[in-house]
Amino acid sequence: MKKFSNLIYFLILAILVFSLSGCMSHTPRQYGNSNSGGGGSYQGGDGGYDSKTPTDLTITTETRGDFGEVTKIVLSPVSTSSVNLDDNSIPVYDCVWNVTPEAGEYWIYNGDTYDDEQDVQEAMGIDEDEYGVYIAHDIRYIPNTLNFSTNVTAPKEQTGQDECYVVYYSTEHPDVDKENKYILAALPKESSSSISTMTHSASDAYNNPVLHITKPGTYALSGTWNGQIWVDIPDGSITSGTKTKKDSEARVVLILDSLDVTCTVAPALVFKNVYEYAGNYNGNNYDDKDGVKAASMDVGSAIAAINNGEAVVGATIILGKDMENTLTGTNLARLNKAELNDDYTDSSLIGQFVKAQSKMYKLDGTLHSRMSMVIDNEDDTTDGTLVINSSYEGLDSEEHMYIANGDITVTASDDGINVNDDNVSVFHMDGGSLTVTSTSGDGIDSNGYIIFTGADSLIVSAARVNSKPSYENLDAQAEGLLDSDCGIYMTQAVYEVFDVGENSGSTGNGSQPGGQNPPDGG
Repeated sequence: MKKFSNLIYFLILAILVFSLSGCMSHTPRQYGNSNSGGGGSYQGGDGGYDSKTPTDLTITTETRGDFGEVTKIVLSPVSTSSVNLDDNSIPVYDCVWNVTPEAGEYWIYNGDTYDDEQDVQEAMGIDEDEYGVYIAHDIRYIPNTLNFSTNVTAPKEQTGQDECYVVYYSTEHPDVDKENKYILAALPKESSSSISTMTHSASDAYNNPVLHITKPGTYALSGTWNGQIWVDIPDGSITSGTKTKKDSEARVVLILDSLDVTCTVAPALVFKNVYEYAGNYNGNNYDDKDGVKAASMDVGSAIAAINNGEAVVGATIILGKDMENTLTGTNLARLNKAELNDDYTDSSLIGQFVKAQSKMYKLDGTLHSRMSMVIDNEDDTTDGTLVINSSYEGLDSEEHMYIANGDITVTASDDGINVNDDNVSVFHMDGGSLTVTSTSGDGIDSNGYIIFTGADSLIVSAARVNSKPSYENLDAQAEGLLDSDCGIYMTQAVYEVFDVGENSGSTGNGSQPGGQNPPDGG
């Protein structure tokens, strides 16, 4: 009788194990069609790439002080298309981005091909989703399936400049019709390994999923994410017929609550399309420091409103109280839609006959904003921290950047911080602590102005400067530490805490004596 009881016990146990294993199994969904640009067919889950463990990613809301209602997102490093979904979970889609000389950029979703991202989102039903937050494996990257050559030069910009840079361009179809679009990728030339380090396989890209945020609001992000965060409010999605950058409602505030993001093929966090504040900086060229200071303080006063949740810029980073945050990533080098002029006859000379370089993407920094960006603390009494690590540039804005507060550390191979709208952009620090280390570029590089009106601590290290400039002669002596095309302003109080870090004076391949800045470095 005892043997019989044991047999029943083991039979029940075996049935339970079998049942549980069946519940936990995952059938991979087919990930689009075979794609010549991406190196074959894509599958999610166990379909050929690294298998991931299912996990829940949930969205909740909470009331958070002066910010009001906040959308709270907790991230997990093992999230892929096998995420278990429930009523509050973030939807995940089998969708990839790709680029080829024939088609330009396009998306593959549910077996169909789209050449417009908003069309893909409509097919997914994102516009009807309450939060406008989703995950897809559609990271922008430079595929290693493109063929590259390193022995051709082409103009950096469509400006008629004589200065040429070495570029790598696709030769997949050398007899392409002159009227068709042609992809031109301008990659850094400072080392022979740049192609292998800056181009990636489809599986590399797939294993860096993207958390998309497509609607305005305040989002609190926490947890660990092995991929990218991409903020992009589609044109016309708030006010019909209005471009996002002109729509004052298109503002996104990200509160970083112990967030750790690592992206191996591109920037870790990108603000692509949000409202652009049209303040006193834009379109004005100031020829004296007092004028620059006055303009910056006007804007500084306005955007100080972020502390009560009313930011007047589209891209705002808030460092959560007592929270430690880390962003690690690299850059997406310039990817152009290029056309050839009428003199093009020889495919081996194609780089010399590019008549237009319409920038498709160029995202240099680990944290990169295409619009003006603000960084501040959640709490005036306690610093949140942000550590940025990059194999290229660290913290970038294509317009203006304002640091109101926080404890920020940037370590980068090229420029630590870059604002790069020629003769317009302003980098302005008004409080907090900032440590910047560049091993082969500039500490802080502005194609416009650099302004310091407040700082508890300021330590800047760069490749070619080994001494602190004098207070009376910042513009002449600070290049490399602080590289500004239009002028540097620093209060006496900030100058007293300004320190030259240990890296200054080291050798490297960036902007040092006898060297060249990497192409398209801003």
